[in-house]
Amino acid sequence: MTIKRQLYVVTFLIDATCGTFIFAVGRLLAEESAGLLSLGVVGAVAAAGWAIIALPAGQLSDRCGRRFTTLLGASLLLISTVGSLAFQNFRGPFLAFYFLCGVGAGASYAGLIPWLGDLDSGASRKDKTRTLMIFCFAWNLGLLGGKTVAGLLFVVNTFAPIVLAVLLSGAVLILLLRLPSDASAPESEPALPPMAVDQRLSVAFGRMCWVANIAGTCCVGIVMYLLSDLAVALDVSAPGQGLILGTMRVAVMVTYLAMHHSDFWHHRLGAIIGARILGLAGLAVVCVATGPFGLLIGLSSLGCMLGFNYFSSLYYAISGSSDCRRGRACAVVEFTLSLGVVMGTLLGGFTGAALGVRAPYQTGFVVVVVMFILELLVFLFYVAPVHAAVKKTNSRHF
Repeated sequence: MTIKRQLYVVTFLIDATCGTFIFAVGRLLAEESAGLLSLGVVGAVAAAGWAIIALPAGQLSDRCGRRFTTLLGASLLLISTVGSLAFQNFRGPFLAFYFLCGVGAGASYAGLIPWLGDLDSGASRKDKTRTLMIFCFAWNLGLLGGKTVAGLLFVVNTFAPIVLAVLLSGAVLILLLRLPSDASAPESEPALPPMAVDQRLSVAFGRMCWVANIAGTCCVGIVMYLLSDLAVALDVSAPGQGLILGTMRVAVMVTYLAMHHSDFWHHRLGAIIGARILGLAGLAVVCVATGPFGLLIGLSSLGCMLGFNYFSSLYYAISGSSDCRRGRACAVVEFTLSLGVVMGTLLGGFTGAALGVRAPYQTGFVVVVVMFILELLVFLFYVAPVHAAVKKTNSRHF
C-alpha cells in the first residue's frame, strides 16, 4: 500500500474517532437535560482546542516534518479518549480530556493535509483535486461511520462509543508509526519564481474562503454539538439522529465528487453564490422541521454548501502555496474552520437557552447572510483587482 493510501486510512480513523467521541458526549449531555447553553459551551471547548493548536501546528509541520506533527496529534488523541474513559464518572477531568481531543485532531490535520499536498507537488490540477476528493471522502466516511455506529452503541451502553474511540485512536498511532519519515519542507526558498495565473487567483479566492469557512463551520458547530437537543425535542431516536447526520455526510461527499469532475467553480463568484443559496435554504428547512424527514432534507442541503466551502478552501490553499509554506497555508484554513465552530456553538448555545431549541439554526441563518456580505466585500476590494491584473497581463501576450 502506498504512503498516500495509508494516509487516507489514517484520515478515516481519526475522524471515526472524533465522530464517535463527539456523538457520545453530546448525546449523553442531552439525555441528562444539560440544556443548550451547556451543550454549546462544551462544544466550543473542544473546537477551541482545535483553533488554539492549528497555527502553531502548521508552523511545526513546515519546520519539523509532516509525520512528526501527525504523530503528535495522534498521541494526544489517544490520551484524550483513554483519559475520558478512565474519568467517565468525574465531569471536570472528563471534559478536560474532551478538550484534548480537539487539540489532538487539530495537530493531526496540520500534518496530514500538507503531507498529501507534498506528495502531489508538481501534479496536474486533476491529480490534486483527486487527492483532495479521496481525502475528503476518507474523513467524511470516518465521521459518517463513527456517528452511525456510536448511535447504535449508545443504546447498548452510554460509554460503549468511547471504548470504540479508544480502539480507533490506538489504530491511528500504530499505522503512523509504521510509515517512513517524511522529508520536511525547506524553511525558505532562495529564489521564488513569479506566481502563475492560477496561483495568484487561488491566493485571492482563498481569502474569500476564510470568511466562508467561519460562516459554514458556525453552522457545523450548531449541528454537531447542539442537534442532540433538537433531536430529543422532536422525539428522534439516537440511531435516527446518527442516520440523519450520516446522510448529511453523504450529501457533502457527493459535492466533493461533483467538484472533482468539473472545473466550473474554479475562481468563479457565481458558484459561491449558488452554494450560499443552497445552504440558506437548508437552514430555513431545519428551522421549521417537525420531524426527522425535515431535518434530513434541511441538513442535506446545508451539507452541499459545507462540502463546497471545505473543498474549495483546501484546493486554493494547496494550489496557492509553495512547498515550504503549505503547512501554514493549510493551518489558516483549519484555524478559520475551528473558529467558526467555536462561534457557532457559543452563539447557538446562548440563543438556544434564551429563545428555544430552533434559535441556534435561525442564528446560523443570520450568520451566513452577514458573512456572505463580507465575502462580497472581500471579492470587490481584493479578488476583483487580482482578476483585472490577470486579464491585463494576459492581454499583453496577444
